[in-house]
Amino acid sequence: MTQAQIKPAVPEVTRRAQNLLQLEKDRVETEALINEQKVWFRAHAAGETFKEVVPGMGIVSVNKPSEPKTESGVKPSFLAAKFEELDAATKLILIKAGVVKVESYTTNTPAGTAAVSIKLNV
Repeated sequence: MTQAQIKPAVPEVTRRAQNLLQLEKDRVETEALINEQKVWFRAHAAGETFKEVVPGMGIVSVNKPSEPKTESGVKPSFLAAKFEELDAATKLILIKAGVVKVESYTTNTPAGTAAVSIKLNV
């Protein structure tokens, strides 16, 4: 962005930018503290489930981790581009056999909104 593209400072804009940057800094710091607490609670739970009720504030609970599992087998996959290359008769056979189901769809993309980015000087 060239200097000509930067709008002149407006006190309200500057004040709000400072406020937004401070909130973001506080959020990042708070998120780090929350993650530290979660690590402690996981270690305290030692792989078990527990719940701590703090009256008037809420509940902190730790769930027992799920057991790892491995799945194996064969799963069919569908290559839409290859299907489109087939002749009409073959497509019809696959559709009638229930191997392929063709559905219509509509995608609506809402108008975009201006992005606001935040970068902290840390």
